[in-house]
Amino acid sequence: MCKKPLRSIFALRIYTPTVLLFFMNIRKKFLCLLFLALLFSLGKAASADKFSLQLRWDHQFQFAGYYAAKWQGYYAYVGLDVEIRPAVQPDGKILSAVNEVGEGRADFGVGAADILIARDKGIPLVVLAVIFQQSAAEFYALEGTGLNSPKDLLRLRVARKVNDLIDVEMQAMLRSQGIDPARVKPYPHGAGFDHLLERRVDVMPGYKISVPYSQYTSGLKLERLCPADYGIDFYGDSIFTRQQLSQFYPEQVQKFIDASLKGWEYALTHVNEISGRIAAELSRHNVYSNKELFNRYQAEAVRSLTFYPLVQLGHVNPERWKRIHHHLKEAGLVKNPLDIESFIFDSARRREEREKSLQKKLIAGLIFAVILIGIGFASILILRRMVLERTKGLHEFNKQLKREISERIRSHIALKKSEERLNEAQRIAHIGSCERNMQTGEVCWSDEYYRLLGYKPGEIPCLYETFKNLVHPEDRERVIQTMEESLADKKEYAIQFRYIRKDGKIRVGYSVGRLRNDEFGRPVLVNRTLQDITESVEMESALKEKQAQLVHAGRLSALGEMAAGIAHELNQPLAIIRLDAESLKFSLKKADFLQPLFEKDLNSVIRSVDRAADIIEFMRRFARTDKGECAMTRLSEPVNNSLIFFKEQFRKHWIELETHYEENLPEVSINSQRFEQIAVNFLSNARYAVDKRAELEPDHRKKIALCLFYDKIVNAVVFETRDNGIGMTAEEKERCAEPFFTTKEVGQGTGLGLSIVYGIIREFNGRLEIESEKGLGTTMRVIIFIK
Repeated sequence: MCKKPLRSIFALRIYTPTVLLFFMNIRKKFLCLLFLALLFSLGKAASADKFSLQLRWDHQFQFAGYYAAKWQGYYAYVGLDVEIRPAVQPDGKILSAVNEVGEGRADFGVGAADILIARDKGIPLVVLAVIFQQSAAEFYALEGTGLNSPKDLLRLRVARKVNDLIDVEMQAMLRSQGIDPARVKPYPHGAGFDHLLERRVDVMPGYKISVPYSQYTSGLKLERLCPADYGIDFYGDSIFTRQQLSQFYPEQVQKFIDASLKGWEYALTHVNEISGRIAAELSRHNVYSNKELFNRYQAEAVRSLTFYPLVQLGHVNPERWKRIHHHLKEAGLVKNPLDIESFIFDSARRREEREKSLQKKLIAGLIFAVILIGIGFASILILRRMVLERTKGLHEFNKQLKREISERIRSHIALKKSEERLNEAQRIAHIGSCERNMQTGEVCWSDEYYRLLGYKPGEIPCLYETFKNLVHPEDRERVIQTMEESLADKKEYAIQFRYIRKDGKIRVGYSVGRLRNDEFGRPVLVNRTLQDITESVEMESALKEKQAQLVHAGRLSALGEMAAGIAHELNQPLAIIRLDAESLKFSLKKADFLQPLFEKDLNSVIRSVDRAADIIEFMRRFARTDKGECAMTRLSEPVNNSLIFFKEQFRKHWIELETHYEENLPEVSINSQRFEQIAVNFLSNARYAVDKRAELEPDHRKKIALCLFYDKIVNAVVFETRDNGIGMTAEEKERCAEPFFTTKEVGQGTGLGLSIVYGIIREFNGRLEIESEKGLGTTMRVIIFIK
């Protein structure tokens, strides 16, 4: 039984010194907390020295300045730890730098006009420095194509991906020459120069930093058209970051810019060294035959795009960004106006804004601290007064507490004695009790409750789920439903059910439940009792069984006497009638002209005599008391023997037969011939039922199923027949085992078959169960217990 331990009644006496000590030191503790809060409001303890840079392509000289800044220690010198990430992934996926930075997976990125497009979509990006003062975008054609000016694009087949970044530059170039870009038809193309060499297109877009090496290795001679030659001054690679990072950490951002530009200066003046290290130390997914030579070719193009040393590295012209934004707007890639001041990073302005913001926060923090200090001192005075008052009251409280402790000890002793008497009463009456707290879910079982379930007290957890699992599976749903309805209706309940003890034995219990409510009518406790009434139920069942046996024995006795008399009085006359009818039928064969007149009537006489003989034989078999010898047999043998007589009939009647036999069934003690009578009767009745339903429903599929299985709960072998025939009403099901009761039409049955079956099953100490519903079908079940 779950016993609720007494809470420590000395708790207050133990904690009283601690409470006093706390109030005595509260002033010092409060001042310390106040000082820490002030320090927190004056400064920010976060450090941001680890950053990541997302490139826009694979490792190559295009990004040499960032590698140089890392290798030469420029980042480390200013306290930055920078991770440089390529865009090309092992699975071939290419990461977008603006997406990686915008979604917070990277801190800095390398981009171009795509920075403006992303910002227009609501991603707050800021340009920090421009590395390529000119875009690397160009358009190439095979030598002799005649690509000399933008107007030549009108007559040539141009490979285009409309509205991508390089295509926008071509559109801007065409508009600068008064040409509508829509007049240039787009043609699809793939990577490399295959489409150009195969003459599928005449013009292909490309980049100045990669085409020269491909031209060198393939020996191609190309003509080129550069948008920059026609005043289209798009920026190339530029460094950018998120607006939040530039606002909250302008010093670190400026350090990153300075170190990166210093790295670019080193890379452009030490081309061979950096090219060699890129080829040797950085792996790439698109491998060239000579990586170092490829990077040197790139270095020449990169130097020309930076305009170094004519233009200062990192120089940003706001007007050029405005013009790029204008060209993107004409192409329909951006819609909103550009706030150029917030778009371009200005470290001095950001620092000034941050200092003003910090000053405002500092002033607000000081005001808050002064208010907090005032409240604190006032609280200290109030608490000091409260401590003095409480100290006076504690002496009185301690006296009262001692009296209550003594009273509770006496009550506890009395309660313990009462519990012992209750347990003893429950043990004698075999009644266990259970209490469930509806608010906490806590359940307590008495010792006798455990013993009724076959367990020692405390051996299993006293949970509601444990109780449900111990209820017999066939009764569980009914028990749970009764209990839940009792809670919902706030009424008592009483229910009888089976439960399974620890040793596997099935017992019958009787449970009564009462609900206790609080002052608001809400259920707080459920008290249940459990009484083992197995012996009473078995005695009642045995009494009913004896009564049924007496009734059946009386019927058998009466029927036996009647059967003997009928057999004696009728068998001889019936035999004479049949013999005379057969003789007369034989004689009529000689008088052909009379045979049609009398043959039908004679056949009817013979059938009626046979019918009377069958009834007499049924009555004799019903009255027979000889069981015959029993032997250990598997039920599948007599069942299969019975099926031999019905398989052909089922086929002719279009009846679908299913058999479900469990393997390795244990043997039972029966007389095989007598059990065949059971199976034959079940199959005959099932055939009649499905045929009768088919007469009422012509489209009905007639089905009969035979099942043999072992029921471990009752330790018995079960034989079942299931049909989807016409079924029986509740009244027919109750009377179907009575002698001479039948639901079949006149001439279709004697009404003795199921009565004989019932007697045979009782000979085997078995049980007959019938489940049937009118219009749905019938299940006949024989349970033979294993001795």
